[in-house]
Amino acid sequence: MIVFPDPVKVLRSFLISKGVTEPISTVVPNPDPGAFVVLDWTGGEDISPAHEKTTVAVQAWADTDDSAATLARRLKAILKACPECSGCSVPYNFPATRTDKFRYQMVVELILRPER
Repeated sequence: MIVFPDPVKVLRSFLISKGVTEPISTVVPNPDPGAFVVLDWTGGEDISPAHEKTTVAVQAWADTDDSAATLARRLKAILKACPECSGCSVPYNFPATRTDKFRYQMVVELILRPER
């Protein structure tokens, strides 16, 4: 049986290893820590028996528009060095509808190999 790693765990581990100190999760944290990162696995496909292409939405949340945009740009710069990342969109404003927080999002594509 071929099992691929969880792409959210791959990105979370990489971001933490590169010094990201904002909380990183798959849901909006409660209580609100101020600035934080939400990772949302959005899909993917098998591209060979040994490779899976998957996408993760990376959201940068903060109390101000400038802070959220700055966090998103910093995350993108860090993710460019991730060995599993094969592409990353430009961060874009992604307004949060039921909160007064600000949010930017980018879509990251990963190429994953099976777990050993």
